Formats: sequence, C-alpha cells, structure tokens
Amino acid sequence: MASSTNIPGGPHPISASRLDVEGVCVVIGRKEILRQVGFKAEAGRFSAIIGPNGSGKSTLLKAIIGELGYHGSIRLAGRLVSEENRRELSLCRAVLPQHTSVAFPLTVHEVVSLGRRVRGNEGGSYSVEDALAAVDLNGFSGRSYQQLSGGEQQRVQLARVLCQVGAPVGPEGPRWLFLDEPVSSLDIKHQLWVMRFARSFAEGGGGVVAVMHDLNLTAMFADHVLALKQGEARAEGSVQQVITSDLVSSLYECVLPVGETPGREMPFVLPQVAGH
Repeated sequence: MASSTNIPGGPHPISASRLDVEGVCVVIGRKEILRQVGFKAEAGRFSAIIGPNGSGKSTLLKAIIGELGYHGSIRLAGRLVSEENRRELSLCRAVLPQHTSVAFPLTVHEVVSLGRRVRGNEGGSYSVEDALAAVDLNGFSGRSYQQLSGGEQQRVQLARVLCQVGAPVGPEGPRWLFLDEPVSSLDIKHQLWVMRFARSFAEGGGGVVAVMHDLNLTAMFADHVLALKQGEARAEGSVQQVITSDLVSSLYECVLPVGETPGREMPFVLPQVAGH
C-alpha cells in the first residue's frame, strides 16, 4: 500500500496503538450479556474473539465500536472511546459488521464510496475501483447492491472498509480494523483472501480485532485470542495457549481433540473426531 500523507482539515485524530477493555458489562433489557470482560489488543497483532453462539462476541465488538452502551472502560491509546468524537474515531478505525442493511437502491460504487468520504483524496487511500479489484469484484461498480449475493455484499462492505481505513499506519499512528465474522458468507478462496488481508494489515503495523467462528482460520492467522462463554472471558493469550483440547472442549461442550501441524506448531481442530 502507498504511504499516507497528512489528513487535511478536521480535528486531529487520536493515536491508537493499543485497545484496552476493562471490566465491561452489557445489559440488554433485563439480561446481562457481558460480565466484567477485559482484554488488551495491540497494533501490529491480529486479535481474535472466539466462543460458542450466544457467548457475547458480537456484543463485545459492538460495545468497543460504540454501538452499545456499557459499564466499564474501553480505551484507545489510553483515551476513553466513549468520549471521543466520532469523526476522530472514523479516521483511525473502520468496522465490518456481521450484517449490513442498505435501505436505499444504491449501486456498488455508491456503497463503497461511503468509505472515501472519511478520507477524501488523502494519499494512500484506496480508490473505489482499486478497492473493488482488491476484493475480486472488478466490473461490479454499476450493479445494484441489493441484487448481489450475500457473499458479494460482504465483499462490497470490505471494499468500503478499505477505502475508509487506507494504510495500516497513518500520520496519527496505527489504524484499526474491527471485523464481525468477516468470512461467514464467503467461499474458501475469499475466506483466505480476507484473512490474509487482515493478517497483512496487522503485519503492516495496524490493529485487527475479529470475531471468529472458524477455529482453524483463527489458528492460521491470529496472534492473540480471547475466548468467551456465557458472557465471561474464559481465556486470553496466544493461539497455542487458548486453542487447546481442554479449553475448546469446555467452550463448545463437546470433546474436540486439538492436534498440531508438523513443524509449525499450529493447532487444528477436526470436527470429524468430536465426541459428545
């Protein structure tokens, strides 16, 4: 990617080298969804949030990006996210939600260009066509967003994110990607593309936090893993520390032996050998 230049006009964006989540609780209605969850994610690393359905993964991500109210503390580079200007936050982070509804009959070009409104013509930012090419959607610019498949819509949204976030590091410091199940609707080719992109973004100095269901993709690409169950943090650490037979079996309530690929010490889970 090309390097960024100074962002013209507007407030000075925040520096964001680390994300600190401390004692976060979320209550929706009368139900407590998250209880005293804490973890730390650093720029330059790919952090994954794993756990069974209903464990609070997406809720935690929504709290981090400011879509849900919470008790506790969420900080970027020591500054409370809840107190930051949305414009400033949009310059240092982009969000790929699990589902995105587009109410108006927009073209693919119009959806992707929403990301460019944040950075305008800043150097290092993707053009709409370059972003679409990057996600293997050449020639889709004039098509109706509503007429695309679920996987194609997800890739359009990723192109929008590319336009918004640009390079992994800008003049304000590292930038962040927050991804909620980013490969859920994709075929294996595009799953690998998304994961390689996220990994490359982290290796370039940016921060990545992704809600993940696929444990093997998590093991392949993540540096750091937070495991949630029933709204609580059950483990946090490296892939090798978290994706173990005992922990994975406890999380998902079935016997899931975790193996290890020869020579690379990468854990892998085979559902074919799962027990009750």
